[in-house]
Amino acid sequence: MGGFDFKHLIWMLFLVICTVLFAIAFSGPDWINDRDSEQACGVIAFCLTEDDCKPGGGERYGSFNNIPFDLWKATAVLLGLGLAFLALAALGALVTMIPAFQTHQGAVHNLSAFAAILIFIGLILFCVGFKDMGCDSNCGLCEFCNEDTNPFVLVDCKLGRDLIITIIGVVLVSITSCLGYTVNHDD
Repeated sequence: MGGFDFKHLIWMLFLVICTVLFAIAFSGPDWINDRDSEQACGVIAFCLTEDDCKPGGGERYGSFNNIPFDLWKATAVLLGLGLAFLALAALGALVTMIPAFQTHQGAVHNLSAFAAILIFIGLILFCVGFKDMGCDSNCGLCEFCNEDTNPFVLVDCKLGRDLIITIIGVVLVSITSCLGYTVNHDD
């Protein structure tokens, strides 16, 4: 068994930071913004005014069935599972700093990589769900983009800060997973 490894500490801190970033972004309403009005919609929350869209603001959809699009429901499940696995990986990284548990580092690395994959797939489904946001008249909640909106292509809408934080978070978790594989206590 090896002793203290500075790379292990960095790896654990990155996992904790990524977990916090994902938790903030996942619960936020500012994923997609309407260019003309002040509406914004996220995976589990939305806001109708600019004041509601401030960090920590917004309203929840109420229940899983009230999430406006089926692909966003799948996104909510995948991001929720990814966040839960990422939190477990962060806890596992902390626990594997104890020499007696360092043999379990491989499982923790795999868990963080699996969490990144789930979150990445959730982001893809969220972006494919853009196709349901297009509307010309008689629009429902989160249907505020131009009717020409397609998967991965927003028309008259823009990406919000919570979606950008999630994208950055996926990149960081992927880098963190790679960094975790360099931590080796089996010397």
